Amino acid sequence: GTNFFENFPNVTLTIKHLTLINQAPFAGDTLARISTLKFTLDLMSLIKGETVRVVSIVFDEPQVHLTALQDGTVNWNIVKLSEKQKPEPETQAKSNFNLMLQHYEIKDGTILYDDQSSGMQVIANHLDHKGSGDFTQDHFQLVTLTKIKELSVGLAGINYLSKIKTQLLADIDVNAKDNKFTLKEN
Repeated sequence: GTNFFENFPNVTLTIKHLTLINQAPFAGDTLARISTLKFTLDLMSLIKGETVRVVSIVFDEPQVHLTALQDGTVNWNIVKLSEKQKPEPETQAKSNFNLMLQHYEIKDGTILYDDQSSGMQVIANHLDHKGSGDFTQDHFQLVTLTKIKELSVGLAGINYLSKIKTQLLADIDVNAKDNKFTLKEN
């Protein structure tokens, strides 16, 4: 087991063997399976409680299966709003609680993307990805590094890439307010 205080003055919360099972029309399908999910939080920010500083989130050996059906329905749209859950008006007082994420990491992940409308399939095996930035800001720089040991891409039964080793170092300008992501020079 993991010691809760292994990173003191930060605290670490570990969740092992996490599985997300989907709902209709993908009922019973596994959307994601994560071997270990680890959150490291700044203990003092947790006690003070206004801005909880998440030092890092690490996804260890995640397996993600993304599917898009012929009609455009996707299996990763898992948040459903009921009729009663309408967006709250902007005039309401905002909470002082903030979540400040600094760093996230995916270790040895597998991502399978299957688009049935275009016939496109992408398989990324042994994917390692790191990202860091101040996610509390409306506008910030996201610094990322992605390494994939085996990337395969196919379209309509034709393989265009087969188990290619690749790596991408990308700085992304994130404008969260306008949902705008700009890739900086690489």
